[in-house]
This record gives sequence, structure tokens and C-alpha cells, in this order.
Amino acid sequence: MIPLKLRLRNFMCYRENASPLDFKGIHVACLAGDNGHGKSALLDAMTWALWGKSRARNDDSLIYLNANEMEVEFEFALEDNRYRVIRKRRRGKGRRSGQTVLELQVGRRTVQIHQRAHSARHRAAHPGVTTPGL
Repeated sequence: MIPLKLRLRNFMCYRENASPLDFKGIHVACLAGDNGHGKSALLDAMTWALWGKSRARNDDSLIYLNANEMEVEFEFALEDNRYRVIRKRRRGKGRRSGQTVLELQVGRRTVQIHQRAHSARHRAAHPGVTTPGL
């Protein structure tokens, strides 16, 4: 997999106006900087976009403080194909679970999946039922 572009909106420490990270022409990269300046957040964004998993305790904690939604767009190449993954999350209200949307584009084909996160109560009532990657 060759990363091409990463765009973040309200993801962890990256706010609404974060500039996209363009990997074109970069063959070797080193993430360097002071603690807390978003190096690991870039890696979290890629893994969350692809697999819906991160080091955070829950998806809502990935949303920038005082924002209600976030979005990660990750473009990459694999063999002769170009892929674009867009994963969005809207914060839940009160005790309600938020909603995650996943969009995958391969070439000109687009697949969009809407998924409401299951609450702890729902998971306890339905053990073994999982929705991988969402």
C-alpha cells in the first residue's frame, strides 16, 4: 500500500481547517516533532479510516473537543488500483450512540455504509454480534 493523501477534519488535535497531507513524491518519511503535536494522530487517522479502530477508548473521543463530527479521507494505491476511504463520525447526543459512515471508492465504484454504533446495553444483550470495521 502506498499512501497518497490524508485529509482530516476535527480528528483528534486536527481542527476544521487542517491542510491535507500529500504523500506524492515522498519515498521515505520520518514523523518528528514535540510531544502532543499530532504525529501519532496521523497514524490513528489512517488506521481508523481503514479498519474503524484506534487507540482511543471510543470513537467519540476521537472527535475534536467542542466539535460534533469528524471526517478522515485517506487515499492510497495498491498494485494498479487507487483507493479512497472516507470515514465520518457524528457524536451521539446524551446517552445515544453516535453514527459512523464509511465510504470506499475503488476506481469509479463507490460503496457507502451507514452504521450506528451499538451501545454497551445492546452489546450485553447480544453477545458475539459484532460489526467489524465499523
